[in-house]
Amino acid sequence: MTLFYERQTPEPAETDTVPPVTRDAVSSASHAGAGSSGRSATRRRFHLAARTTGMVDTETLRQVLPHYLAMFLLVFLVLAVIRATVGEIGFWAELVVIVAVVFAYRPAAQYLGVAPEAWEERRT
Repeated sequence: MTLFYERQTPEPAETDTVPPVTRDAVSSASHAGAGSSGRSATRRRFHLAARTTGMVDTETLRQVLPHYLAMFLLVFLVLAVIRATVGEIGFWAELVVIVAVVFAYRPAAQYLGVAPEAWEERRT
C-alpha cells in the first residue's frame, strides 16, 4: 500500500519550466522505481523545495514557540476569569475575546520588550 506522501511524481514534460535541481531530483526518482531510493530522491526534492520557498527555519520557531504557547494559555486564563466573574457569555462573545487576546498579544509583547527577534519590525 502506498501512502499519499510516498507516491512518485511523473516526470515533467520538456516544455515545463522546472528548475534544474528539481528536474534532476524528479528524473532520478522516476528512474529509480518504487524502491527506497526513489522515496529518498523524492524526499530530497521536497527538502530542496522547502529551502527555496522561504519556509520558517528552526531558529525562528525556537524564538516564537514559547510566545505562541503563552498566548494559548493566556486565552484560557482570560476566558476562565471572565467565566468566574460574569458567568457563561456564549460562543460568539468567547470568540470575540479569543480574537482580541490573539491580536493584542504581539503588540503587547513588543511594548513590554519581551518579543522575539523574529517579531521585530523590519524597516528598509
